[in-house]
Amino acid sequence: MGAPAESKPRALLVKQMAAALRLLLDALTNPDSQIAAIDRVGIARGRVVIDDRSAHQQMTFDGVNLSFDRRSGATNVQLGG
Repeated sequence: MGAPAESKPRALLVKQMAAALRLLLDALTNPDSQIAAIDRVGIARGRVVIDDRSAHQQMTFDGVNLSFDRRSGATNVQLGG
């Protein structure tokens, strides 16, 4: 018996979101990146909308907080909601 058909698109979405987040973090933390000069970024009470056109679903997350801080050679990323 396999997983329900509904879980497959959701699993694919989670995998794609993880890959996109990994690319974003790599761009922020890679010293060779064009945006490597950025030391601090913050978003408070933001909204993230994920529009999955392949599954015809849209998810909205309100109250998202994101902070990126690079000091003394250390990089700190926090994501919460």
